Amino acid sequence: MKRWLAIAVMFVCTSVSMAQSVALLRGRVTDASGAVIAGAKIKLTLVSTGAEREGSTDGNGGYEFSQLQPGRYTLEASADGFQAARREALDLQVATSSTVDVTLGVLSVKQEVLVSGESAATVNTTDATLGNAFNENQVSQLPIEGRNVVELLSLQPGVTFLGKIGNDDGDSRSGAVNGARSDQSNVTLDGVDVNDQNKGYAFNSVLRMTQDSVEEFRVTTSNPNADAGRGSGAQVTLVTKSGTNAFHGSAYEYNRNALFTANDYFNKQTELDNGQPNKQPQLIRNVFGGAVGGPVRKDKLFFFLNYEGRRDAEGDVQTRTVPGAAMRDGVVQYLCQTNSDGTPNVSACPGGSIQGLSGQAYSFAPGYNALGAAEIKNMDPLGVGLNQPMLAVFNSYPGANVFTGVGDELNTFGYRFVSTLHRSYNTYIARLDYNVNKNNILFWRGNLLNDDEPSSPQFPGQPASSSFLSNNKGFALGYTAVLRPTLVSNFRWGFTRQGGSNSGASIAPAVGLQGLDSPVAFSRTTSFRIPVNNFIEDLAWTHGRH
Repeated sequence: MKRWLAIAVMFVCTSVSMAQSVALLRGRVTDASGAVIAGAKIKLTLVSTGAEREGSTDGNGGYEFSQLQPGRYTLEASADGFQAARREALDLQVATSSTVDVTLGVLSVKQEVLVSGESAATVNTTDATLGNAFNENQVSQLPIEGRNVVELLSLQPGVTFLGKIGNDDGDSRSGAVNGARSDQSNVTLDGVDVNDQNKGYAFNSVLRMTQDSVEEFRVTTSNPNADAGRGSGAQVTLVTKSGTNAFHGSAYEYNRNALFTANDYFNKQTELDNGQPNKQPQLIRNVFGGAVGGPVRKDKLFFFLNYEGRRDAEGDVQTRTVPGAAMRDGVVQYLCQTNSDGTPNVSACPGGSIQGLSGQAYSFAPGYNALGAAEIKNMDPLGVGLNQPMLAVFNSYPGANVFTGVGDELNTFGYRFVSTLHRSYNTYIARLDYNVNKNNILFWRGNLLNDDEPSSPQFPGQPASSSFLSNNKGFALGYTAVLRPTLVSNFRWGFTRQGGSNSGASIAPAVGLQGLDSPVAFSRTTSFRIPVNNFIEDLAWTHGRH
């Protein structure tokens, strides 16, 4: 008995929860005196596609529609002996329970009561979830850095986010929600998993969503229902736009130029020290794209397509360690002798100058000594001489332009330069919706990414040290069936493949030089594939008040 009681309690508690990608509407129908009306007919119509759901009130005058596609609806209520009521512009939001009560007047003449522009109750009295929903207009109009929709989570109370630097492989505190670390957040798109399985970054969907492709968006920061309890952090729910009975399209471009870009402090100091003009690195970002949606067959079959491209040109300041002029000429300096406190012994080693291979004289400070071509020859009983190939490698480096804070400041110094990284991002999104009949609805959604992110070269004039190529892809297939007015099945199958390749610049054996950066990049090519299948079945059964 205890076992069956536990199962029953669990069923009752979870039966009011919803799949993350859908909405729920409930309410009561009463007359003017407040008495409930049992058996009233209720009809709910999705304005954009004409999809209908019908039901009736129970003995307590209550009605409920579960597993609803988010969007704007029209609600109609009628009963024998009462005036029919119609409410328009009801906005039902994703992963949110809404309550709309209807009052029917006594029928004296044939008449319909129309209420226009009234939204569903925004106070959630159905469950304990805390969070905010964003509709299509809010998503498209709010300014978002990089147009990454999921980053709207950072605006919610209880969220700690440090921006790009927060997505650190070794630190999951940035992106924490109410104390839960960033890798505990759960992101779903059209009800299926799109989490970053590889690194668990905060505010990151493996399948990138554009602002023009998001229909609804909700963030649950606390107390998620059982259907969303995969992690202790935030529950992020995204829904892709679908086509409607009217054709709609858009074209857009956003450009960020380098007009007000500030120079990097260290790069500016290097330019000033070397008599160069103050020239800031580039920071140019161009986002462009277009979307179109409409009917293939009115009230039946709809499509939505979106492409978005992004091109970045961003200056990246790099500092390398290179051999100094004396070292290139065959001169090596070293600490001669130290005092008891570790400082150079200037009395024992007064300093001086020494000649290199070219005959050029190089001075060295008190406390230090140096070996030049003649000294090395005297210390070379086999007559091997200086390693000419090694000297050729030293001379292949660019000349130093930073003389403090980098290298040992005797033989090796710094070389600072700016490389402009040209990055490319492409996003393709498509969706089909099919209203088989008023009790059966199908949809398919597909996403494809094609990104190229090169890194800085080892030195100017060389190819990129590496280039990260991303080709994440995925689809979702959904089927909603109204088995009877109080029993609704919502099935989802999602396949998401996270894939990437870090294309290296070399296949030769790596050679390291102690105290110096390698003259060329010795990066290797690596790749990964993470396929995730996600099967979900939500069965909503309304029985009495449960």
